[in-house]
This record gives sequence, structure tokens and C-alpha cells, in this order.
Amino acid sequence: MARNNQFGRSLTPDFFMEAAKETVRNHTQYIIAMRNPDIDAGAEESVTEYGGLQNYVTSATEMFVSCTDPADTGQLLQITGLESPTSKNVDTLFASTGGQTATSIGTWYRIFGVRALAPTALVGDLYIAEADTLVAGVPTTPTKVHLAIIFDTSTGRSPNTSNNAGFTPPEGFFAVIRDIRFSGIKGKSITYNTLIRPNIGTTILPWQDAAPWTVYENNALLSFSGIIVDSLWDIEIRAHTDSANTEVTIIMDILLIRKDDE
Repeated sequence: MARNNQFGRSLTPDFFMEAAKETVRNHTQYIIAMRNPDIDAGAEESVTEYGGLQNYVTSATEMFVSCTDPADTGQLLQITGLESPTSKNVDTLFASTGGQTATSIGTWYRIFGVRALAPTALVGDLYIAEADTLVAGVPTTPTKVHLAIIFDTSTGRSPNTSNNAGFTPPEGFFAVIRDIRFSGIKGKSITYNTLIRPNIGTTILPWQDAAPWTVYENNALLSFSGIIVDSLWDIEIRAHTDSANTEVTIIMDILLIRKDDE
């Protein structure tokens, strides 16, 4: 990686104070809220609306959006992520829904989040997935689904937004994890794992377990000091619990900092 004078400084106790005073140059703060409404006992799942384990592609891949309800046509979507492994920034694309018909949203390397903006709220589930056979708008291959907004039948409305279980700094940036807030149901034991994985070209290396954390109460704040994630390293948060059907929510605070040129 390029020499970065601020990279070493990020390990000092004064770093977060400097960031708060905006004296760390070329930085952007990202607050990412993630949710899984149905974490089960046993094997851990990614903390994302769709559940299961998040899938990763090794190169830019064409993605499509589809909905379970034919009425979900023409909603404006804001999609964020990395369009390629060489993306210099977090990209934002505005697209529209086409009901149960798959609509291309171009090629993507990582998708971080999707938000339905207008003109009306979603009335069904929304999926962002690789090319796949659809059944009433639902992709039939779970590993091809990269993000979903699931209509909340208990409230009769859609959350209209969904974020993936982590983050990947774009080329030319590194990320500092400031803190992660875990939330669950009081009285249930929920174990969270913050995983970090280097990604070099098309070779995805094994995950490193950066921070396992068990929560027994409503919420807990895990503050990190100097955990740095380099360009194109994936961050992901997974969880498992001691009982089925447990809703969990995580808020992750990240500083994204541009590397200095040599």
C-alpha cells in the first residue's frame, strides 16, 4: 500500500479526537445499520435482512432487481457499493423497480445498501441478485441474492431500506472501525463475530476473526481502538443465538480515509 502518514497516526490515542475536530484530512464517516429479523440457534448467519451467509463475487458482475409484488413498478432506488474492484469511491446508482420482471442495475463488485425513495413505499419484497430464474419475482438460488428488502407483515409496511452485513473500503482508502453497537432481545444469548478478510485480485482469502462478542442484555457497545481495514478487505458481521427466531440489529461506525500519495 502507499505510504500514509495518517495511517500510523490512526493508532495513537488522539486519532478520534482529531477526527472529531476534522483535522484528519480526506476522511468520510459511514454509519451502517444492519438487521436480521430471524437469527437461529446453531450455525451463524450474516446480519443482513435476507439471512443465511452473505455471498461475495470475485469480479464485477451484472446485478438485477426484482420484486414479489407486480405493483412495485417505478419506485426510485438508491443503491450504494463498489461497481468494480478498482472503484476509487463508494458508488451510488439511481435505478427503478420493474415489478416481478428482473431489471438490470449494471455490474457491481460489492453492494452495501439499497433504499427505495419514491414515489410510493414498497408493497412486497425486493431482491438484488445475479442473473437467475425467478418465481413470482423471487430468485431461486439463495447464493445469488446479494441484498433484500423484506416486507414486514407484522406492521403491514416495508422498511424501504436494507444494508449488507459489512463494508469494503474502495481502492485508495483504508477504514478505521470506531465502534459497533450490538442490539438484541433481552435474556437471549447472542454471539456476534466481526470478521475481516483480505481480498487480493480475484483471490478471496480466509476470514480472520477480529472480535467475537456475546450479548445477554438489550444492547452493548464494543469500541475498537486502531483496528484498520485496508483497501478491498471485506468486513462482515455474523451472529448466532441460543434460541431460534431472534431479531438482531447492529450499527457500525466507520471512518473511511484516503491514502496519501507517495
